[in-house]
Order: sequence, then structure tokens, then C-alpha cells
Amino acid sequence: MNHPSSIEKYINKNRDEFDQVVHPPRDRMWEAISSEQGKTHPWKIQLGRNWRWSIAAAILLALSVGWWVQRQPQPPEPGLQNLAHYFPELADEEARYQALISNQETMLEIDKLDKTLYRDIFNELKELEKIHRDYLADVPAYQEQELLVRTLIKYYERKLRILERLSYEIEKQKIHENRTHEILQ
Repeated sequence: MNHPSSIEKYINKNRDEFDQVVHPPRDRMWEAISSEQGKTHPWKIQLGRNWRWSIAAAILLALSVGWWVQRQPQPPEPGLQNLAHYFPELADEEARYQALISNQETMLEIDKLDKTLYRDIFNELKELEKIHRDYLADVPAYQEQELLVRTLIKYYERKLRILERLSYEIEKQKIHENRTHEILQ
């Protein structure tokens, strides 16, 4: 003998109300749906069927912007002086090195080079520039340290060596291209 539970009693008692079918006002429902479709919510982002492509495009855009910002030349730090500013006796030596470097960069046409072909060398130059700026920033605090001054002079020598290595790599690339061209003919 099963005794009906309280839920079953409630259902049986209200059976007539449950069995009544209520027809919603269709015209009003469709009007409400139509009016909501035309509205745009400023804080609501709607993703369509191709939401994965949208996310991939956003990620690609963010990476591209980051890469582009990284590739932009860094402006010189304000307030950094050259070595001759702190040590006038080194002005001639520093000017000579700067002229040699400028001449080498002009001869190599460094601005026209494809930096991706010589990525390692350009990364090395970039790192050398960063170290040089860091050392120059330390000069006011350590002016009396001759080792720091000599390190700053060595910067020019190292940069010249790297530019010479770049020149050598460019020549190797030209020789390789000429040999490839001769073989193909």
C-alpha cells in the first residue's frame, strides 16, 4: 500500500489548473523580439558564427602591434651626455671613433640592409648600445673610475669590430649569391 506523497496530493488536487493551456499573446511577443533586435547595447559584444576567427584576428593584431613597437628605434634617453662632456681630454679620441663608425655605417648602407638576414649581428649591436647607455648613465656617479672610462672607449672599438664582421658577412652573402647565379646559368 502506497500512500501518496504530499507532491502527488498537491498535483491531484490542482490537476484542473495544470491541464489548462494558456496561449501567450503571439503578436506582442513578436513585437518585443523585433524591437530588441534593433537595439544595440554599448557594453555588449556579439560574436557571430565565426567567433574563433575573430579571436584569432585579435590575437594576431596584438602580436603584430607588439612586434612593430619593438622594432621601432629607441629614442636616446634624455639627459645622457657623451663621454667628452665628462672628460674633455677624450673628446678627440671619441670624435675619431664616432667618425670611423659613421663612415663604416655609411659604407655598409646599414639603413638599407635587410636586418632579418643579419639578425644576430643587429641584436648584438642593439645590446651593445644598451650597455653603452647604461654605462653613460653611471658616469656622473663614478667619474673617478678610470675602468669605467676605458670601458666606454672600448665600446667604440667593439662596435667597429661588429660592423667589420657585418661587412664580412655581407661579402660572404654576395659571393654565395654570385656562385649560385653562375651555377644556375
